[in-house]
Amino acid sequence: MFTISYRNNGESNYYSFDLNEDSLSIYSGGVVQSDCGSDTYSNEVFRLDAYSHADIDHYNLSDEIIELINMGAEISDDDI
Repeated sequence: MFTISYRNNGESNYYSFDLNEDSLSIYSGGVVQSDCGSDTYSNEVFRLDAYSHADIDHYNLSDEIIELINMGAEISDDDI
């Protein structure tokens, strides 16, 4: 698994890539801060199984990842 994440003022956005022998999954998520506290979210936006078809929620996935990288995102081999 590797993660592309961008953090700013306690908030974050990320894309996490999980590859194993049977599938590839991509998750998007993040943390949103407010005066009342914080909230986290995570969504599986892409999944490709070895024995089935691809499920794609975000048709613009590459543009969103490139935008995070251009904003100064870090790439790590850690899970968020």
